[in-house]
Amino acid sequence: MGPGVYYYVVAFKTSILGHDTVFASNEMEMIVETDQPVNTRTPIGNITDLTPTFTWDANPGVPYYHVILSDEPLSVDSTAGAASRFPA
Repeated sequence: MGPGVYYYVVAFKTSILGHDTVFASNEMEMIVETDQPVNTRTPIGNITDLTPTFTWDANPGVPYYHVILSDEPLSVDSTAGAASRFPA
């Protein structure tokens, strides 16, 4: 399964008092991330513009991106099973 947004439902078939029944969940969304970082194009270096334009090279299969801005360095734990940690 490549990167992208996928939608799914969970369902199971059973019999209750002799009547066949199917239970199904609501539609759910699953996002599969790519392991390839984007190549940032702009802005680069010291940013003085109060409304900079952010550009990057798109990754195939990635439907949308999140841009996270901070006035402090971000700390990301990339070990298996760890969640990203951002400053409080």
